Amino acid sequence: MIDLYLAGDYAVATRAIDASLQQEREPDVSAALARIRQDLGASRADSDERRQSVRRLQGAVLVPLESLLPVSVRVADDPRFPPLEQALRQGIDAVAAVERSTEPALGAFRAWAQVGLMQFLLNTGRVAEAEQVGQGMRLPRQLPDLQAEHDLLRGVVRERTARIVTGGASGGQTFVVPEAVGAQGAIGSGSAAGGVTGRVDRAVLARRYWASAARWYERVLDARPSHPEARLRLARTWLDRGEADRALTMLAPLVTPPCASSVCALAVLFTGEAYERRGEVGRAAESYRAASADARTRQSAVLALLGLSLPDDAEQGLVLARTLAGSSAPTDDLPDAWSVYVGGRRDDVEAVLGPLRRGLRP
Repeated sequence: MIDLYLAGDYAVATRAIDASLQQEREPDVSAALARIRQDLGASRADSDERRQSVRRLQGAVLVPLESLLPVSVRVADDPRFPPLEQALRQGIDAVAAVERSTEPALGAFRAWAQVGLMQFLLNTGRVAEAEQVGQGMRLPRQLPDLQAEHDLLRGVVRERTARIVTGGASGGQTFVVPEAVGAQGAIGSGSAAGGVTGRVDRAVLARRYWASAARWYERVLDARPSHPEARLRLARTWLDRGEADRALTMLAPLVTPPCASSVCALAVLFTGEAYERRGEVGRAAESYRAASADARTRQSAVLALLGLSLPDDAEQGLVLARTLAGSSAPTDDLPDAWSVYVGGRRDDVEAVLGPLRRGLRP
């Protein structure tokens, strides 16, 4: 499977490992990694054999990630996850060992792989574990894109934890909230050991987490001012903290209809909520209607419109309710963007897989 992947047959390699797991044949990763490291030890530093062995070692990391990241965006639990995660962790450990001994240039690849592991853990709701990986990372210097992705995920950890602490999604929003996002765990004083006991304690703690998330997103934007997801998430933290005016200012550059990305679609949806919080119902409805035209945010936008309409216009509310009931649910390839967002997941798997593929030894 590794050789298939390195030959460029990404889909074929992924299907092969999926078929193997469905037949309950877990890949013998330990033996494969041992052979690769043995080949590395027997090769000269500048030889073609060594180059090929390093490539195969990198492939042992990329193959499980190619399955884990896209699938975990759509579902929080899958029987394939445990063996693939074990394979990924073993591959990262092997890369780190070779990096320390003879191949320091593998540092960037190892760090990107750890960012991929962080993203998978966030996708499956394992927030505390994602934070542990982030805290333990050694980031090579002068790699701003890698630093930005690391910092973004550290912010997502805190934003996700704020939602866990408060028991769900934010404030008074009426968007679709996923029924389950996998095992959950807060970090720091919000962990089970920290003992969050009262409603006031939860509110105070959530505000601290949102403030901490905002600082991480600001770090990303300081280094990468055009980073769209960091801008979106910073705006969302301000919205969750009751700062609708600041959120609107931050969201405005992201609203570029027709939307080509879920970031733009969510920016339109969040703009509607910001106007709603300011009491500008007409402008809120306008933004929600625009968001309802995008399949990625349609369900959440229609629900938001329903929340606006029911108090004063029962007839319009019934029309919207029928619209929602008659609409098709998001497909597996296009899940509701707010459900993905509120669960701490990210649909941009290429943000991690792209740099890892480009980092393969030629």
